[in-house]
Amino acid sequence: MVTQDLTPLNSAPTSLPDTPTESLPSQTSNCQLPNSIAEQADAGMASSATASSNRYGGRILAIDLARGIAILGMFWAHATFIAPTSYWEQILNEIPKGRSALLFAFLAGISLAILSGRNVPYTGTAMQTAKLRIVGRSIALFFITALLYLLEHNIAIILGYYAIWFLIGILFLELRVKTLLISASLLALIGPQVVQLLVWANLALQLGLDSGDATGQLFTTAFITGMYPGLSYLAVVIFGLAVGRMNLRSQLVQLRLIIAGVLIAAVAYGVSWGATHTFAKTPDTEMAYAASGEGIAQTGGMLGEKVSEVPAGFESSYINNLNDPVSLEILKTTREHMLQELNAVEKMINYGTEMSTDDFYYNLSLDTLSNPTSLKTMADDPAQEIIAPELYTFFTSDPHTNTSFEILGALGISLTLLGLLLRAERYVRILLQPLAVLGSMSLTAYVSHIVLLSLFPDTFNNAEVSGFFWLLLALIPPCFILSFWVQKGPLEFLLSKFTNLVARNKKQK
Repeated sequence: MVTQDLTPLNSAPTSLPDTPTESLPSQTSNCQLPNSIAEQADAGMASSATASSNRYGGRILAIDLARGIAILGMFWAHATFIAPTSYWEQILNEIPKGRSALLFAFLAGISLAILSGRNVPYTGTAMQTAKLRIVGRSIALFFITALLYLLEHNIAIILGYYAIWFLIGILFLELRVKTLLISASLLALIGPQVVQLLVWANLALQLGLDSGDATGQLFTTAFITGMYPGLSYLAVVIFGLAVGRMNLRSQLVQLRLIIAGVLIAAVAYGVSWGATHTFAKTPDTEMAYAASGEGIAQTGGMLGEKVSEVPAGFESSYINNLNDPVSLEILKTTREHMLQELNAVEKMINYGTEMSTDDFYYNLSLDTLSNPTSLKTMADDPAQEIIAPELYTFFTSDPHTNTSFEILGALGISLTLLGLLLRAERYVRILLQPLAVLGSMSLTAYVSHIVLLSLFPDTFNNAEVSGFFWLLLALIPPCFILSFWVQKGPLEFLLSKFTNLVARNKKQK
């Protein structure tokens, strides 16, 4: 009989046998089995024992560390709002944005693999039980997401998307690693293009994808228009499932993860950078040039008038230093920019209907940064020719753009990070134990940080770096102290009990 105890997310799942023991012949039976049947039974038992012995076990510290890093990235993205004054500050500020969410998606795939047998997938009753537990997790995550949206905050809760990824991931649990890698690769190349085209078409052709009944809106948000659309993010989840099906204890596998990750990230970010600085410039690139010293000197920037000399503060960038004096030309440029934004808002009001937040900012950026007539063409006079989406929409790797380059770049970083952590975990086990504990209680930590940001915004969401450090102080020590008495966080414990209950009740029916 399959036991109902749920092991920790990445602990050895020894309680789930590969074959149900009740199907094996009783050793106390007086019936003499024919030799061929007895040999088959012995072979089945030997096969099950071999499969179990080949399955990597134990709690993998590197996975907890990766979850902890993803949580820290969420803390930074949600609690810190700074204006970098140097190139390196900008790099450090941008690293967590978007990539922490994609690291979560990657780790969700690894969790699916761990829950369903690690590198040796369960079969029969064991696999069915694993699938039921995954369904139970999804139900619980949907419920937690609904509760978190009752609080006042402006954060897109990733747990609801996580639940959908788990449900879709069930369809891939019994596929081979090679098939998983091919499926994920195709989805990473095709899915984001579909997302970009549908988001553009929804605005340009007024498809009304965001309208309709609740079910339709849920589907559209989950797969197309949401912050973490499934058509883009599922590729990373499936890649994570494929990685979890490998023997993560193997040094060769760890080395391959590092090499593959570096290559994928280098190609993705390299091609994106080259494209967005040549034939597929982003609106931000064009705006930065228009507001730069060279841009103003050559074209007059947003003013549309050439100037004889570069105004102070625009020598090499939009604003070189926040401490620079604000010149008259900067004020004029700012006024022009704000007037263009106001003009865009007026056009959207004339559009005469509600629109999503994404559509609002999309319209605003279209009108003020790249093509001031594009919104008018699509909204004010639909009979005119519809302008095609810009190339930058497909080539940028900026956070939350959901392009193939963002997805693959972040995937490369996730692969490299996991490979390095697997190689180094024996050396950093003690030093990074608090971070690993935070990762082992990632659900509790994530929910707690949303609650703290909502209830105490002045402390934890104060537009300074200090909000990030207050979150660290509020959550890491309690999790670390709690780990001396329990193996799971409070929400992880409740989630375990609920998923066991779902699997048990379904089996009894």
